[in-house]
Parts: sequence; C-alpha cells; structure tokens
Amino acid sequence: QATPDLYYYTPYQPNRAALNAGYGNGDSCSSYGNRNFYNYFTDWFGSTTGFDVGGQFAEYFAANQAWLGYTTAPVTCSPSGCSQTFQGGMAFSSAAGVHGVRNDYVSAWGNYGREFGQLGYPTSEKLCADMGTGTCRQEFQGGWLVSNASVGVRYVSSAYISVWGNWGREYGAMGLPISDAGCSADGVCMQAFQGAWIVQHSVVGARVVPNSVFTTWSAWGRQTGTLGLPVASLGPSLASVYGGELDLSRAVFIAASQSGRSPVALLLAEAARR
Repeated sequence: QATPDLYYYTPYQPNRAALNAGYGNGDSCSSYGNRNFYNYFTDWFGSTTGFDVGGQFAEYFAANQAWLGYTTAPVTCSPSGCSQTFQGGMAFSSAAGVHGVRNDYVSAWGNYGREFGQLGYPTSEKLCADMGTGTCRQEFQGGWLVSNASVGVRYVSSAYISVWGNWGREYGAMGLPISDAGCSADGVCMQAFQGAWIVQHSVVGARVVPNSVFTTWSAWGRQTGTLGLPVASLGPSLASVYGGELDLSRAVFIAASQSGRSPVALLLAEAARR
C-alpha cells in the first residue's frame, strides 16, 4: 500500500528543473515526491536498470543467461583479468579463458582468496557428467572444487588430484574428500577422504594412509611419534585395500619389509605362494 500512496500523494512527474537539482529545489513548477523517491532508492539499492554486461562477457552471457540471471554489479578488472557479478554467480575473463563460477562455489572459492589465492582463476565450467552420482567439480588453476550433498564443497589441490586419481577418485577406495587440507607448524599437511587420508610433507611427498592405518598411526603419535611420517603409500590394487584378488600367475614376486612382519607384505607373500 505504501507505493500506491506515494503516487497518490505526488501524482505529477518532476520537471527538468527538479531533476537537474538533485535533492535541491527546482523552479516554481517543480514537484519532488517521485524524484526524491527515485534518488533515495538508487542511493540505497543501486541502479533501477541494472548494469551493462561487459563486452568480454557478452558471448558467454548469451549462452549462460539461464543460470547467470541479470547483472548485479559493473565489470571490475585487475592486471590479471576481469570479473562481473550476476544473480547466479560470477563471470571471469583471464588468460585461462572466460568461465563462470556459480553461487554454490563462490563462497568456498572466496575462502581461498578467489582468483588472487591458491586456486587462481577457473579453467572450466561446473562439470558433473564424468563424476560419481550427485558429485560435481570445477577446475581452477590451482586445483578443483568438488561438491556433493553429503560432503559439501571441498578443495582438492593440484598436488593431491593425481594421487586421488591413482586411487580411482570418488569411485575408488578413497571416496570423496570430507574436509579441506590442513597444515601443521612442522609442514605436514593432511586431507581426509571417506576411506583414507592424504598426508604430505616436503621430505616424503604426498602419501595415502587408509583410515584403519591412520587410526593406528594416530595412536602412535602420528608424525611426532615413533612411527614418524609415512614414506610410501599402500598400492590401490592391494587386496588389503579393495578386498579383491591379485593375479600373480607367471609373475616374479619380491617382498621387502624392514621388520619382516609387514601385514601387507605377509598377505602378498601368502598370495604369491598360493
């Protein structure tokens, strides 16, 4: 009711003198109600006509308007690229091309400094077709953002993507990431997945520690305890990881264990004998 009442009270269009005066006085024929309403509205909420789509985004906008919606801010540029905000997300233009980041990823990306942080600019669109059921990803210069309703949006760095891929990504024994990577003061970084952890240090690289082993390692003080850092990963094809069988026919098998009692080495040695 407030809006109709406003027009009942000020039924006349402001003349040029009133418009030119801003919030000031026009001439003897000026009216101010509608003009003042417009001035207050645009001061508080921005343009009533929106912002022009930047020329560098025109083609991308035409193809993606269904999810982008309308502009909510003008184009802004830095030495490395340009961006523009829309109702459904943001569009970016950089050396990596023109790509959009949807609202469900913008927040997680922002936690890492957006294009100025370790993820850098997007290098792909949101991709779901080649991921597991209900899982999507978006690729950036410094890694991936991976999303699933059960785990949220998680960052997997470039250093971890190949390790995760060797284990079958979300289809394999590691499953989906359930946390972002965290690093301690001694330079050890860890990221939890559904079935294992990636443990990384400059001395040993990135190693996969299955949950059952991680529990034991934790009980022994992790990297500060007797066991220290993991220096190798369990192979993703081992029976102890997947519960499958190894075909060792016509193969030469060599097992080496410092203690001579490695559970995995013993299992493989027994399989070789059979």
